[in-house]
Amino acid sequence: MNRPTMVSSLLFAVVLLSAPATCRAGAPADSFPGYRSPGTAILLSTVATVVPLAIGIATAAHDDARGNDSAAPALLILGGYFLGPAVGHVYAGRPGRAAAGIGMRTLGTFAVSAAIAASWNGENTGADAVGLVGAGTSTFFLVYDIVRAGHSATVTNTKLAARASVRPAVISSAPGVRVSVAL
Repeated sequence: MNRPTMVSSLLFAVVLLSAPATCRAGAPADSFPGYRSPGTAILLSTVATVVPLAIGIATAAHDDARGNDSAAPALLILGGYFLGPAVGHVYAGRPGRAAAGIGMRTLGTFAVSAAIAASWNGENTGADAVGLVGAGTSTFFLVYDIVRAGHSATVTNTKLAARASVRPAVISSAPGVRVSVAL
């Protein structure tokens, strides 16, 4: 082996061994910048939904017993219902997915509201079916968004992990290091 090849091989080994763990194959999955934990995404969606709902319902019951008319319980309940499941998707870096879930819960709620308005005078107009479908849709997307928040984190992690890499490469028959960055 001639001297330039040996020096380049040694340099290659030093660079490869000193590369940060985020660039080495076999590095822990959560070691790169911007990593989003799927478990944390699900936890955030769950907590952001359950806590405001529970506090809102408890506050409404307490206010009702005392004769208080406050908008705070309703705002807590609505915030937990519409926005809570979306928090994990926003954390995961997918606000569009969060907005889609909010939109589906909103459509379901509009269907329930329309059913209530249509049957206000006690007429049987088939609004019951519309109300049930709306309530089912809203509830389904509430649970679905909480469960799928972890998937949003995984999608984000996959995109982020593919952005930067350091790999061994042969450049003009000499070993070297190829650095790839996608923006």
